[in-house]
Amino acid sequence: MKTTSGRTAVIALWVLAAGVARAEAVSVVGTITDPTGGAVSGARIELAGPSGPVASGTTDAGGRFRLEGVAPGGYRLRVTAPGFEAAERDVTVDAASPSLTADVGLRLAAFAQQVDVVAAAGYVRNAAELPVSASVVSREVALVAPARSVDGLLRQVASVQLQGDDADAVHPLVPSMAMRGLGVGDTADRGLVLVDGLPLNSGFFGNVAWNRVPKETIERVEVVRGASSSLFGSFAMGGVVDVITHVPTQRETVAEVQYGEYDRLQANLYHGASLGQGGSYSLNADLVDTDGYYVVPEDERRPVDEPQAGRLANVQGRIDGRPSDSVHAFLRAGYNDQARHGGYQNQRADTDVFDVATGVGLDLRSSGRLDLRLMYARENFDVRNVRVVDDTTAFVANPHITESNDWVLSALWSKPSTGVLANVTAGADLRRIDGSDEQDVLNAPGELDGHIRGAGVQTSAGIFGQISLRPSSRSEILAGVRVDRFDNSDGEIARDGVARSVAGRDFTTASPRVAARGEIARGVSLRGAFFGGFRAPTLAELYRSFESPSFRGLSNPDLQEERLWGGDVGVEIARGRYAAQVNGFYNRLRNFVGSAEVGDVDEKYTVQASNVAAVRSRGFEVMGSLRVGSHLTIDANYTFTDAVVVEGELTGNVVEGAPRHAVSASLVFLDSRNAFSLRSRYLSASFQDISNEAPQDARFIVDARLERRVGRSLTLFVVGENLFDEEYVADGFGPTLGAPRQISGGLRASF
Repeated sequence: MKTTSGRTAVIALWVLAAGVARAEAVSVVGTITDPTGGAVSGARIELAGPSGPVASGTTDAGGRFRLEGVAPGGYRLRVTAPGFEAAERDVTVDAASPSLTADVGLRLAAFAQQVDVVAAAGYVRNAAELPVSASVVSREVALVAPARSVDGLLRQVASVQLQGDDADAVHPLVPSMAMRGLGVGDTADRGLVLVDGLPLNSGFFGNVAWNRVPKETIERVEVVRGASSSLFGSFAMGGVVDVITHVPTQRETVAEVQYGEYDRLQANLYHGASLGQGGSYSLNADLVDTDGYYVVPEDERRPVDEPQAGRLANVQGRIDGRPSDSVHAFLRAGYNDQARHGGYQNQRADTDVFDVATGVGLDLRSSGRLDLRLMYARENFDVRNVRVVDDTTAFVANPHITESNDWVLSALWSKPSTGVLANVTAGADLRRIDGSDEQDVLNAPGELDGHIRGAGVQTSAGIFGQISLRPSSRSEILAGVRVDRFDNSDGEIARDGVARSVAGRDFTTASPRVAARGEIARGVSLRGAFFGGFRAPTLAELYRSFESPSFRGLSNPDLQEERLWGGDVGVEIARGRYAAQVNGFYNRLRNFVGSAEVGDVDEKYTVQASNVAAVRSRGFEVMGSLRVGSHLTIDANYTFTDAVVVEGELTGNVVEGAPRHAVSASLVFLDSRNAFSLRSRYLSASFQDISNEAPQDARFIVDARLERRVGRSLTLFVVGENLFDEEYVADGFGPTLGAPRQISGGLRASF
């Protein structure tokens, strides 16, 4: 009996304790509104006590939030949302009430208060205070834009130059990026693309696999103009794009399906959730399948021409954890499989990439912050190039397979200060790339003319340092330098098993940058920068030759690195509802790598990768943004670029992929139930090669996307690309037409 009574007493105590706990488990609820009283969805809510954060969440489509299980006491409630000033208020949670209502009205932020950027300085900075020119595409804008991939988003950003069509439509080795007229098209990239600070540029070819970063996984896209080799080394000679991935703070599940012309089916599934204590996980899967469109004009089509069909499958995952307040760790991995068939009969290009990255951030308190990161990527390309025999027949004349491994290890330390020396940053990174390319040359179906192999290893190491000086609260000087060491080894160029001896080559280069900014009036600042940059030749340029029945492209293990010196000056205005930038820039690039004509060799027209020219690029950018009310934003940009060859046999030629005039404008409307994005861009005529033998047409493209939320979790949308069905040559070597008008519709469900 005593035992039974004891058990009863224990149970009673547990029930009583649970009742007390329930009584003290108070919910903090509320609604976040804008100045017009409209709901602000996606606002970040944080509740902090004397010892630190205790709860966080995000508002739903109606602007509502709920923080559960808050103990009685005094707290500080903080609300942040893109486009609004941060708001804070003190709240007191009373155990006598099951819930506390804390509604907050937000005020529109001045443009100067809106955006943080990491890529410009290596640590988090407010974009409006930077001494270098930067732009940011937010997650909210990206998700409603009528762009299929990240490179599509960048087509509206001033001075960014890209391949002729979006990454999911072109040959997988074509996607590339440059800035300010430094050359994009026939040769490698002269702009660096990062994902969370780690390179996205292929180690072997230098191309950018934009599809490895689906729109749904990004938090923002940072664009920094001007050479950033002082921080990031090779490729960054033109500028840097850094894609910051989204880290969920609450449960997010979004399923989207879209179908349209050319039997284009696109599906996406995203799921993310908080793991508590600052941890989270997310998973994303994409599928795209299309019968494609013809890339030759209708009146020129032959039976040998086929629609350019494509398929894309992509899976991404990420997990974040905070073992303690001073440690943040992450692990992300992805697999991307893209195939493009057609254009011509029997032609195809398949690529698959597996990548994994991990890192840890350590808050060293008074000693600063240390970030360590490691990445590995495995790339495989399987390409079947064809020769057109006549109007009805094409055969595979050049099948080749390329495989590469890419390892990156980096360390970045940054320490802020309150004196004139506002920040000190230092870091180091190592990268090792090994790759090989195997290809057959066929003069006729089944008639093997030869087997070619090219392979090599590229190892690089860089160290850098940077200081930020603040002579006053209204001025800054940002100065840094980086030293890089490159070593090319184990080179092999072989034909039919007979290898050509390839000597290793190494070089060391220094890349400085000095930038200054001063505020001359409220919201008006002057900027100026001087910088150096470089691009190391890729393994493909050094060791991979290419051959067809009538053409031969030779690699060149003796290539010198491209080097750049340049600078820019600008004025920035950020007041209330509008912001503007006007920048002038000048760059001089020597040892430009292009194709030099060798002539007819063994009855084949032959060219070789060579340092063919010195290039000068100069121009100016005008950018403006206006917010109308709390839901509408209008952006407009104009870039003038005068990029020409100034030395060598090609003197006077226009640099590849550098239109003289580029204009873009966009309008984005967002509220709790509707979204509308309208954008347009004009590019003047250009060339796809520095020899100016492959012209690209001028074009004016208009795209739009309209969304309407119906019910609590369902959104319907329609997308129109190239609405006026502009016909233009996007690839001058084909010539190949750009994407025609494509109308599609779909639905998105959020849970």
